[in-house]
Amino acid sequence: MEILVKICLISLFGSMIIGSAAFGAYQAIKSKLDEIADTYESDNLELAKKLDRANKKIRCYQVELANAEKALKAEQQNHFEETALDYFKEQKKTHSVTAE
Repeated sequence: MEILVKICLISLFGSMIIGSAAFGAYQAIKSKLDEIADTYESDNLELAKKLDRANKKIRCYQVELANAEKALKAEQQNHFEETALDYFKEQKKTHSVTAE
């Protein structure tokens, strides 16, 4: 009976040692993985900030481009109108000269 108790105690302590070693290994692996994940998370946050800044710049350029296009269209319209008026004035002068 004593031998059975000794075997049980040895197996109990052996399994506790193996269990604590396994738990220690688990903790070490978990700690390393957390460290790697933190590194990637900080990299991702920095990249997200850079992407946000780039998107803001692009939006500003798009607004500037839209305003420039509006100004160009207005300038083209004014030029067209001035040219048309000049043409009609010339035509009117030509008709009045030929009518006389």
